[in-house]
Amino acid sequence: FRLNAYPNPFVDEIQVELPESHAGGTPQLRDLSGREVPCVWALQGTTCRTHVEVPAGVYFLSVAPGLETIRLVKQ
Repeated sequence: FRLNAYPNPFVDEIQVELPESHAGGTPQLRDLSGREVPCVWALQGTTCRTHVEVPAGVYFLSVAPGLETIRLVKQ
């Protein structure tokens, strides 16, 4: 299944579109060292949103199980 997140690169908000099979799942954002970045996700059907204040860099977003991990860039 495909995971969609935008905008990418992001500034301070991320929106994630989940496939129907993963509706209600909670995305996890991790930094390059694999540490989970604390996020509060607002879930609405197959859409999740969060406001996150992190340093510029590369992050990885996933929703387990079975979805790909995608690379996000913080500006």
